Order: sequence, then C-alpha cells, then structure tokens
Amino acid sequence: MAQQGSFLHWISQHLLTCPIKSHLGIDCPGCGLQRSVLALFQGNLIESFRLYPATIPLIFILLFTAIHLKLDFKSGAQIIKITFIAIAIIIVINYIYKNIQSSNLNKHMSNEQENPSENQPIQPNDDSLQPIGSGTTTPPPFQQLPPIGQFGGMGQQNLPNSTIALILGIVSIPGCCCYGVLGLILGIIAWVLGGGDVKKYRLNPNQYSISSYKNANAGKICGLIGAILGALYLIMIIAFIAFFGFAALKDPELMKEMLRSKGLQ
Repeated sequence: MAQQGSFLHWISQHLLTCPIKSHLGIDCPGCGLQRSVLALFQGNLIESFRLYPATIPLIFILLFTAIHLKLDFKSGAQIIKITFIAIAIIIVINYIYKNIQSSNLNKHMSNEQENPSENQPIQPNDDSLQPIGSGTTTPPPFQQLPPIGQFGGMGQQNLPNSTIALILGIVSIPGCCCYGVLGLILGIIAWVLGGGDVKKYRLNPNQYSISSYKNANAGKICGLIGAILGALYLIMIIAFIAFFGFAALKDPELMKEMLRSKGLQ
C-alpha cells in the first residue's frame, strides 16, 4: 500500500501539461481527465466524476470494446456506437459548463480588483453634513455622478467583432455536417475573433458594454465546439475513406453493404 501510494503521488507530480491551457490560457475538452483518472485510482469516485464526468464511461467503453472484439457480442457494435455518442455529449456539456464557471469566476475576481471597497459601508463625515454653499465641499458619494462607462453605459462601445463571432460560432456547429470542413473553418474564425474581443474587454472593461462581451464569449465557446466537432467529423471521414474507399462514401448502398459486412450496422 505504501508503494502504491508513493507511485500515485509520483504520478500526481508529473502530470502532462495541456498545450492549449499553457499557451492560450483556456481549458481544452480533455482538461481534467488526468486528475480524474488519478482520483479514480485512489478510490474517490465522486471526486473523479467532478473533475471529468466522462472518465468512468470512457474506461467502461474501452473495456467493453476489448471484450467485444474477443467474444463478438450480438449487439456489441450498437452498444459501442450509442455509448460513444453519449460520451461525446457528456464531454461537450461538461466543457461548456466549465467555461461558463471559469468566465463567471474571472469576472467576479476582476470586479473585486476594480472595486475593493464596493461592499464596505459609507462612513459619514463632517463635510457631508455641512449646508450647501458653506465653503468648497466634495459631494457625498450618493450625490456624485457615476464614472463614464458605469451604471448605464455612458461612453461605452460594443466590441468590434462580438456579433460576427457569435454568428459564426453558432453556424459552425451545424456546419460540421458539411464533412466537417465548414464547421472547422467557421469555428476557428469565431474562436479567434471572440477570443480577441474577450481579451480586449478584460484589459479595459469600462470601455466596452457587457452585452457585447457576453456575445464575444459565447461566440468563442461555440466556435471552439464547432471547430472540435468539425475536426472530429473530418478525421472520421478521412478514416472512412482510408478503410472503405471513396466509392463507398459516394454510394449509400455500397456503404451500407460494407458496414453490414463489418458488423457495424
């Protein structure tokens, strides 16, 4: 047990670094998988599910696929296809949820840094009790005009690419059906444009409207999802052509016949 604990401790100190997280500062759809597997090996199922909900289903389908290749279950291929679709849905939902949580946390931390005394009560002073016109006094906080860019959006402007990023990000998801190419291209464009506007807002939040920030962030997330789904679909098409040939891709009946011969339909 001591050797096993030391081995798991060694693994926890040598986890692989996500290149997307390290270079772009955002999570990828696989972030959390390593820590989730480590928690599972330590017997902590709840923590493993919290870190990456798809870990246990992934391990199950890998084991089931290996057993199916050996024993050839009657409905094994159908179970594998349904399970993989369910796992893909879990990964996408978990990725969207993590990005929303991360965005809310960053926004909260940014607000705390900009307004550290926001929740502190206003201390009365003698100047605020002086009658109007008796000397040069500074109006109390509740009589002062709000700064430009706050409480009503005076002087704020929309982020330049927020709307187009949102549109392209939304279109990129169904665009994956076009052999993945359209979804991949539009998703990358939306991701880049939305990410650029999100950075602009975080550098100067008082200059831009919160609504345009939300559009840019949503466009970035949708674009990333569309790019990932488009890339996966394109890889699947390339793999299909490599295994079955381009003729099967153009002929639905030939495709069905070849899939039926492989036990996939």
